[in-house]
Amino acid sequence: VGDNKYSLPEIEAGGELPNKLHLHARMIDMPHPSGGRLTVAADLQAHMAESWNRLGFEPDDYEDAFPGEES
Repeated sequence: VGDNKYSLPEIEAGGELPNKLHLHARMIDMPHPSGGRLTVAADLQAHMAESWNRLGFEPDDYEDAFPGEES
């Protein structure tokens, strides 16, 4: 998605996606030296939220995409 050179023409995202970098560290969760966990989450930038909406993703979903996987 978003690759105008290698993507197939029949695969469309419902219109043009913003021509900006779509690289984002959504959330990081790691052990804290105190024995607890440190979790930091970041909101999407506006152009990424727009793309997520067009692709059918929920921009405000912070659930674990890979439940059961080791953190």
